[in-house]
Amino acid sequence: MTVTTDLELCRFINESYHEQDVIAFTRFSQQMFNSVLSTDLQTISTQQRYQIALLLWQSFCSRSTNENKVTIENRTQLDALALSSVIHIITDDKAFIVDSVSALLMAYGYKINVFLHPVVKRSQILASNEKEHDTYQDESILYIELASQLAPKVIGELVDTIQKLLADITKVTQDWPLMMAKCSSINHDSSDPNAIDAQQFLSWLCNEHFVFIGYNFVPVAGKGNAIPLGGGLGVFNNDVKANNPALTLTSAEFKQFIAEESLLKVSKSLVKSTIHRYDYLDLVSVKEFSTDGKLIAIHQFSGLFTQIANNLHPNKIPLLNAKLAQILQQLSLKSESHDYRSFMHILAVLPKRELYESSNEQLLDLAQNIHNLNVRSKSGVFIRENNFDEQVSVLVFVSKDAFCTDLRDEIENELSSAYQGEILSRRSMLNDNYLAQWHFIVKKSSAHHSNVDVTSLIASIETKAQSWNENLTTLISQLWQGQKANVLLNKYNNAFSKSYREHFSPKQAIRAINHIECLTAENAYQFQIYRSPQSKSELTLNIYTLKQSIALSDSIPILEQFDFRPVDEFSFKVSCSSNDTHSKVYSYTLECPTENVDIDAIKVNLELALAQVWTGNIESDGYNKLLLGANLNIRQIVIIRSYGKYLRQLGLGYSEEYFQQALINYPTIVHGLINLFEIRFALNEKSIAQRKEGAEVIKADLLQGLSTVSKIDHDRILRNFISAISATVRTNFYQTSTTGELKTYCSFKIRSGEIDDAPQPRPYVETFVYSPQVEGVHLRFALVSRGGLRWSDRQEDFRTEVLGLVKAQQVKNVVIVPQGAKGGFVPKQLPVNGSREQVINEAINCYKIFISALLDLTDNNTANGIVKPKDIICFDGDDSYLVVAADKGTATFSDIANEIAQDYGFWLGDAFASGGSVGYDHKKMGITAKGAWVSVQRHFNEMDIDVQQDEISVIGIGDMSGDVFGNGMLSSKTIKLVAAFDHRDIFIDPNPDSTTSYAERSRLYHLKRSSWQDYDKALISQGGGVFSRSVKHIELTTELKQLLNIDNQIKQLSPDELIRHILCCQTDLLWFGGIGTYVKASSEINTEVGDKANDHLRVNGNELRCKVIGEGGNLGCSQLARIEFSKRGGKINTDAVDNSAGVNCSDSEVNIKILLNGLVNNKSMTKAERDQLLAAMTDEVGAMVLRNNYFQAQALSIDEANSQSHFDSFTRLSQYLVNSVGLNRELEYLPDDEELQSRNLAKQGLTRPELAVLMAYSKMDVHDALLAEKQLITDRYFQKYLLSAFPEALTNNYTQEIISHPLAQQIIATSVANEIFNRGGIHAVREQTGATIAEIVKAFIIVKEVFSLDTIWHEIESLNANFSAQVQIKLMIEVQRFYRLMAIWFINHSSPHDSIETIVQRYLPGINTLQQLNDDEITLPFSPVDDSLYQLKSEVEGLVLVDIIHQLKVSSVVFCDIVKTSSELNLSVTEILPCYCTMSKLLGLSWIIEQTEKVTAKDHWSRLARFSLLLDLLEFREKLVLSVLKNNQDLATDIAIEQWATSKKIELNRLHRVLDDLKVGTVHIDKLYFANRQLKALIA
Repeated sequence: MTVTTDLELCRFINESYHEQDVIAFTRFSQQMFNSVLSTDLQTISTQQRYQIALLLWQSFCSRSTNENKVTIENRTQLDALALSSVIHIITDDKAFIVDSVSALLMAYGYKINVFLHPVVKRSQILASNEKEHDTYQDESILYIELASQLAPKVIGELVDTIQKLLADITKVTQDWPLMMAKCSSINHDSSDPNAIDAQQFLSWLCNEHFVFIGYNFVPVAGKGNAIPLGGGLGVFNNDVKANNPALTLTSAEFKQFIAEESLLKVSKSLVKSTIHRYDYLDLVSVKEFSTDGKLIAIHQFSGLFTQIANNLHPNKIPLLNAKLAQILQQLSLKSESHDYRSFMHILAVLPKRELYESSNEQLLDLAQNIHNLNVRSKSGVFIRENNFDEQVSVLVFVSKDAFCTDLRDEIENELSSAYQGEILSRRSMLNDNYLAQWHFIVKKSSAHHSNVDVTSLIASIETKAQSWNENLTTLISQLWQGQKANVLLNKYNNAFSKSYREHFSPKQAIRAINHIECLTAENAYQFQIYRSPQSKSELTLNIYTLKQSIALSDSIPILEQFDFRPVDEFSFKVSCSSNDTHSKVYSYTLECPTENVDIDAIKVNLELALAQVWTGNIESDGYNKLLLGANLNIRQIVIIRSYGKYLRQLGLGYSEEYFQQALINYPTIVHGLINLFEIRFALNEKSIAQRKEGAEVIKADLLQGLSTVSKIDHDRILRNFISAISATVRTNFYQTSTTGELKTYCSFKIRSGEIDDAPQPRPYVETFVYSPQVEGVHLRFALVSRGGLRWSDRQEDFRTEVLGLVKAQQVKNVVIVPQGAKGGFVPKQLPVNGSREQVINEAINCYKIFISALLDLTDNNTANGIVKPKDIICFDGDDSYLVVAADKGTATFSDIANEIAQDYGFWLGDAFASGGSVGYDHKKMGITAKGAWVSVQRHFNEMDIDVQQDEISVIGIGDMSGDVFGNGMLSSKTIKLVAAFDHRDIFIDPNPDSTTSYAERSRLYHLKRSSWQDYDKALISQGGGVFSRSVKHIELTTELKQLLNIDNQIKQLSPDELIRHILCCQTDLLWFGGIGTYVKASSEINTEVGDKANDHLRVNGNELRCKVIGEGGNLGCSQLARIEFSKRGGKINTDAVDNSAGVNCSDSEVNIKILLNGLVNNKSMTKAERDQLLAAMTDEVGAMVLRNNYFQAQALSIDEANSQSHFDSFTRLSQYLVNSVGLNRELEYLPDDEELQSRNLAKQGLTRPELAVLMAYSKMDVHDALLAEKQLITDRYFQKYLLSAFPEALTNNYTQEIISHPLAQQIIATSVANEIFNRGGIHAVREQTGATIAEIVKAFIIVKEVFSLDTIWHEIESLNANFSAQVQIKLMIEVQRFYRLMAIWFINHSSPHDSIETIVQRYLPGINTLQQLNDDEITLPFSPVDDSLYQLKSEVEGLVLVDIIHQLKVSSVVFCDIVKTSSELNLSVTEILPCYCTMSKLLGLSWIIEQTEKVTAKDHWSRLARFSLLLDLLEFREKLVLSVLKNNQDLATDIAIEQWATSKKIELNRLHRVLDDLKVGTVHIDKLYFANRQLKALIA
């Protein structure tokens, strides 16, 4: 034993103990306290430890061997242990001492303050320094300090009791192995083949499932009681007189057991065990048979089933498992059926005693009865009497709500009285169904001889379980929780008189309580309605208030919306005696629309509805007529109203009143709609499969019911209700607030793609939010998506507005991880004539509701996995990514959204809404404008104009206080802003000085708030000015007319007319930095644009005279307008391309915050450190974002350059995207087949706006494919793409955390998709190989790494200052073509099972070597680079790049063939290179390849044929070299080639003759294919 020294105690012993055995005493003390739990010692001082140790040491020293030393004394001077009795016991260490003594003392009712029970080794304590002797048995010491002192007589009796207990423990522990052996040695084999195998059960007992306390043996021939006849063990040891009949079977029970076929009997004794656990002994009786199968004896084991055994499922217990199997077999149920599982559960949760003691027939009957109770949710009582031991088993089942101590006590009193006995034990259990159970064991009185009327007893108990007060208590407990429930239970306990209880049900009493409790100063209205006794068609409505007055002008419209006609009204006062307050009651007589109204059925519903409408929680409109017309409750009306509001937003074209009339006319269908909603979403135990099955039945009935609808418009409305409810996958309708009340708003997550009348495009999913205060919608185009939430003012069609925005957002978001999303909300109760602050406050309240409604339906991503929202039925998969951003009207709301998200415990924290106070301020960074300016720079660079150096004239939409306009107009000091306008003013400066105007614009931008009226008028050039849009006319100056090309005869224009001239004036750049769509196509009408506010300003795209359009704001032009402008030579992308930097920056912020919040959560950094780090990375994040804008604009230029020459390829790409990702060409305004043919004939390619759409959908295709395929992006290589999405400050310090990012795969997929399309695209490769997206992506990556293309791209992009953009694009196209060529080679030649790193390492060294050796004999014999690039003269850097690209294109395929061959033959590339050179000469390949390249390709298929032939030729050479060298591995490579040439001399001569013939005349593709066939004959 290792002893930890207590130095403080040792010091105290040395100071206080002066005997010679001080060393031994010290060892004793250390051993004693070392084995005691530290928590037990915390309240014992060092002095007290010393005194305890000294007391026990004295007993220890005086103890004899094997002595059970028990001492009890009252202590009065032991510091904190004063006035108590102390028990100390020293005995040989053995099992059951501690728990048995503890159980004994608790059974006597003693309270224990201190209980120390160390085990010590005497040998170590008494050992000398020289040698230790270990001849002593371990000794157990018990030190027990009771809470009070014992009387002397009690002390003596307790000592005797403990001594007897210790003696019993000794006998039990000594005989334990013998009892185990007896248990194993009984011959229990009988002649009955159906007998349960007793051996398994006895073996199970011995496996720590039974505490053996006694054993006795009874021959079958014995007389009288089954008393041990000798040979007993444990408490039945020969030294013990076993004369207690309660420990054994009675004579009658003994005889019955003998007569039974069972080998085993498990029963319960009336004696409680004093050993181990103070519980009634379990008796296991086992039959023994002779070798010839005759019963010769009964073996009985007394003891206790262990807690493990008691907690085991019955099917884990051999005896019970067989018993249950027999019972379930009798039921003839399939094992996989619901009923089988139900019966198994019923039997499994029964008390073990019932299972052991009841017969199969009894258990079967009991299980069937319990099953019936569960089905009916009904209480029940079952009584089983035992005639042998006078015990009665009683099972009582009650509802969980009625499960209480009072009821239990009543039942126990009833049972004790009936049997004139006592309750031996009670056990309760709460199952996972409606019912709870009690199990009582009743001991009959010895004086009880009369039979009990069991039927009457059961009826009496069941009556008690269903008492009126108990039902009321149950209802209160259901409807209220916590302290409120306790208060009401106390307040209304026995509060209702007998007469009240006789006339009213508990449910009616609950309604009374509701009225009484709710009538407060804060909730001052209560409603009561009933049928007027005077007329069947009239009702009386009483409204209870606290002194509030109700005007008729307020009440009558509300009542009329319920389809009532108020007849008269009167009021009077009433006093409430409980609190001495005065209330008013307004009583209305209402005329019903029909006499058939069942007022009793709708009373509560109507009262609640009126209360909700009165307080403004429910809208007052025509939908409320459904309460009477369709017998709906007010909450059900909210369901119908919500879907009605939503369907109107889909643009069905009917008024709200028409919707309401369609519903009111068909109440049966309305009921079906509610049933459809409730079966899908009501909170109950039904599985999703059951809900779907039930919903399909209801839906079929509804569709059948539509045959009764006469009007086609009504049919369409009702059909859309069915579709909308069926398409809903989540709703918070049944969620409650933190106070337990139903929420005043509701949200519905809808797959609108399943609604036939939903307009295109249809999102992946959308969430519609409804409340009387606000309505809104959030559209998402993918599971992981993001976008801004705007404050809309378009109450009638806000979804149309949001749909237009999200379509652009979807395209914009291709540069980031999430796909497109957009949301908008409309406040419905803005204060009329309210101040700006009041309006903002109401909007914020609505925004909070909108955000909360979205979060209500969103999963949470926790450390323990995905957590579904409370009380939400989900018909979809996991959905935890919800990110929002600022938009129109919500620029300052991000902190509010983040605060709500944190209140919800949402996993994204303040990453939920980007752009908050701790995040990246887009206006301060100017990131959106800078991103759009990158596109502007690209457009002008391609016109050889440097906008940072050269002056450009600009007109714009916006003002300098705005983010996009303000930052955009400060992007260059050479901007000459000649005109601009916003919703307030028009600014015109006909001939501005760029330097001066830049400085003034900068001043305005930095003002806290500004408008064009703040511009210094003295700085405006002659003829210009700032004009308010509120004036009727604006006088025109000469300079203004010249600028805007206005006829000299016109003297004045209205502000709107002037703006139209501004939009159409001749200028370099039109900059959109504000809100609104100002340009449409000439083929469009204003209503198609969806921006009614600017219909009077809008111009056509063919009227614009600017050179370039920059769309820093959203939807400045319609897509058709962009296309029209572009076809006329204008330079434009799309708003999605131009202003994507804002959303890109927000997404970077979210991804970074997700990472950093994880570090904060695991204490790796503080919140303050996180915020500081975020701010420090601002510039790097901005640079990363702008790189994406640069690459995206460049990719569009590359596509535009290829668009005409590869028009057919773009056409097929369009068709592919239609088939693969659901591209809707009509919706995206892409050319139809007729337009495509027309452009092809006119040699016109696709415009940049059209190409932007194709590129966006292509990126989405690759992104989705990579995520679906999954295996590729888990390649370790792609970690670099993940790391590249984060600033260096994070990648340098938190690499592993980034790799473990929750969105790692999505980030990788996005980064890879962007790079693929920024550099190469995949459609051409897919067409030529048929490879999957994952295979193509893998090949692209390999090519990039093997040939160091990143370096080449970087060098090309670094040529900005000295080269025209056109040359740059040509260089990029050449690399792009090489990129695709080599990707095809690797797709055809690399193993799909090898990793990227493996393939790169296989090819990279050999390629590097060959590039140094480069032999012209094997390169492709033509000039594969655009001729104009070879003509570069002064641009030395460019010529170097052209040469590099040339060398790559003429040699790389061959080099890869050589490396592949060298790898397969295990030879060096320097050995293989000469073989290729020689073979090329022998075959005349150079001429054939050169001619192949010169063949003119007329269309896509001829290009494919030419390319295929070229690859065939190269592959032939590679296979031929490989074949020759493989077949001659014993020869040097040059000798092998030479010998092969000699062996093929005849064939080679024939080939050369053929080639000579082919060279005569014009070479065409047919000749070349013939030559190819002649070549292949050589390898046969």
